[in-house]
Amino acid sequence: MGCVQADMNGLSLDISSALALMREGGVSGWPAAQMLVAIRTGMAQASNEKEATDGADAA
Repeated sequence: MGCVQADMNGLSLDISSALALMREGGVSGWPAAQMLVAIRTGMAQASNEKEATDGADAA
């Protein structure tokens, strides 16, 4: 079984491993899904900020 990846500008999240880690910590179902969304949102925001900073440096 392959690994599911969420990629954003060189940042990746191994969703299968993240879910397994959450299960080990006692988090499953809807709370686990909400945590993944929060992580992906944070990754997207960090990526956008990095792009904005890189763009400002190039100007």
